[in-house]
Amino acid sequence: MASFPLFCDFPVELQLAIWALALPDLEPEVCIVWPLQIMNFPIADEEPALPFTVDTAWPAVAHVCRTARQVAHTSRALRLRHSPNAGFAVPYRHFIPAIDTLYWGRNQAEAMYTFLLKPENASFARELRQIAVEVAGTYPHDQLANIIRQRAVYLKTLSFVLPSTQGSHSTTLSFLPPARRCRLRHIPSSSWDEVKLARVTFLRAGERVPMPLREYLDKRRRDMEEYVRGFNVQREEGTAWISRNGGGSFSGVDIKAQTFVEYKTTVVENNRQQEQWAEVCQNRLLGGFELQDAAAPHPRRIAVAKRKNPEEYRVLDDDSAWWSAEEFKLWLQQTNFSFDQEWYRTN
Repeated sequence: MASFPLFCDFPVELQLAIWALALPDLEPEVCIVWPLQIMNFPIADEEPALPFTVDTAWPAVAHVCRTARQVAHTSRALRLRHSPNAGFAVPYRHFIPAIDTLYWGRNQAEAMYTFLLKPENASFARELRQIAVEVAGTYPHDQLANIIRQRAVYLKTLSFVLPSTQGSHSTTLSFLPPARRCRLRHIPSSSWDEVKLARVTFLRAGERVPMPLREYLDKRRRDMEEYVRGFNVQREEGTAWISRNGGGSFSGVDIKAQTFVEYKTTVVENNRQQEQWAEVCQNRLLGGFELQDAAAPHPRRIAVAKRKNPEEYRVLDDDSAWWSAEEFKLWLQQTNFSFDQEWYRTN
C-alpha cells in the first residue's frame, strides 16, 4: 500500500475483494488422525475425533493490515485454535480430501478400517485421494485392500511411512508422528534398495532377514491385489483398481515411501532465525506390547469424554505426554490385555 496510497480510499467492499484475490492457493497438508491411540479392543467402536483438521501457515497477506487480516480469517484457508505448546492461537483449516493426505498409525489402524468401511462414511472415503499409513499399521494387507477397493475407490496415492529415510526399520515397531506442524517427504526410489525393513510380518520367522524397501513395497502391492482377486472384492466404479481380462490390479494407485519432516526454526549467526523441515520421528519410537518393552514410550489413550474439540484446541499438543512404564503396565492390567510371549518372540 505504500506504493499505492489511494488504496485506502477505495470502498471497503472493493478492498475486501482485492485482498481476497491476494490470498494464496491452498497448500496440500497432512492430517494426522487423532487420538493417536484409538481402541477397538477391548473398548468397542471408538472412532477418530471429528472434524479432521490440518495445521497451516499464516498467509503473508494476514500480516499486511487489519482489512487483509479480516479477509484471511473469514476464508476457508485460515481458522484459529488454541495451542498450549505455542501459548497462543495458531492457524488451521478443515481437511480437504481432494488435496490433503490422511495419515494414521498402528494404534489407529483397526479403528480407521472400521470407520472408513461404515456406510455413513462412504462419501467421505470416495473423496480421498491421498492416504498415508505407518508401516507398522499396514498389516494385515487385506484391510488396506478392502478400504481402497470398496470405499476409497478414487485413491491416487498410498504412502507407507517410515520413521526416517535411512537405515533399517522394524515393521512391527511404531513411532509417534511429529508434535508440531509437519509434512510428508518422499523417500526417493534411488534409495529403496539401501533402506531395509526388518521383522517383516508376512514372512515366516525363520525367513525374516532384512528386506530392501523396494522389494517390500512390491510385495505389499501384490498381496493387496491377490486378496482382491482371490476374494472377488467387487466394485463397479473408481480409478484405483484397473480391471482387465477378468483380473485387475491397483495400477491406478501410486505406492510411495515417505517420512515425516517437522517445521523448525533455529537461531543462527547474528540472532537470525533459520527455518527448515527436519526429520524427527527416529527420535519418537514407541514400545511394542511385549512386557520387556513396557518401559518404552506408548501413546496415551484419551477417553472419549476427555477429548477436546479439534476446532478450538490443537489436540496433538496433548500427545506430547506419553504413558510412563507404570501407567502402561496398569493399563494392561485394567483391560485384561493378554498376549503370548512366545508368539511375539517368533512372529
